Amino acid sequence: MLGESMDDYYARLNLEGDRNILKANRNKIDYVLNKYDKILTSPKKVCDIGLGEGYALEMLYKKGLEVTGIDHSKYLITFLKNRYVDLDMDINLILSDIQKLETNSGQYDIVTCFDVLEHIPKDGLNATIKKISELSKQNGCLIGTLPFKENLEEGMVKCPNCGHNFHRVGHFHSFNNIEDINIMLDPYFEVIEYGSVPPKGVIRKTISVAKKIKSRLSNTMVKSTIYFIAQKKTRK
Repeated sequence: MLGESMDDYYARLNLEGDRNILKANRNKIDYVLNKYDKILTSPKKVCDIGLGEGYALEMLYKKGLEVTGIDHSKYLITFLKNRYVDLDMDINLILSDIQKLETNSGQYDIVTCFDVLEHIPKDGLNATIKKISELSKQNGCLIGTLPFKENLEEGMVKCPNCGHNFHRVGHFHSFNNIEDINIMLDPYFEVIEYGSVPPKGVIRKTISVAKKIKSRLSNTMVKSTIYFIAQKKTRK
């Protein structure tokens, strides 16, 4: 559409097109939310950043949590507001770039980011993690998923008009071990548990960072998704 932002274009394409990329992510969202079901309990407040199709918000709401979603696509926020009215779901939605969000600090027990952080350019990643820390209560948690051992070069394409090289799905970062994730989150969060999201119907054992903080994940996780839960660090 004429004058449409790139963020709105991608949101509209994902929701109205036939790519089914967002629906394919439901399995990993279900897996992670079920894994941490014991901590995702009412009356906790949860904030989801980067909303996709809004599936994670709906699942969190159905658990009885007080849920807020943040995204910088006006199209997506409008779409989801109408959807949640139709579904009679009381879900708070905020239109904002997470880095520029103006809000009171320490509101949320848990912040979730499903396949979001790899999309943030390097010069804005630290500011994003800092803002997530500001949103989190003392000892609050960040739950997220990331692509693991992705070869970014394989996803690069060139615009036929301007010659600009870019990643076909907008990824800026590759994570090859848990140390990469801890470096990204430092000094605001520390990973306390992580593992791979298995293919549907496959169960894999979680690896506890408390026991194996320096270990690398096995090669069976190449081109897969890693999930993690990180705790907010106490700032001195």
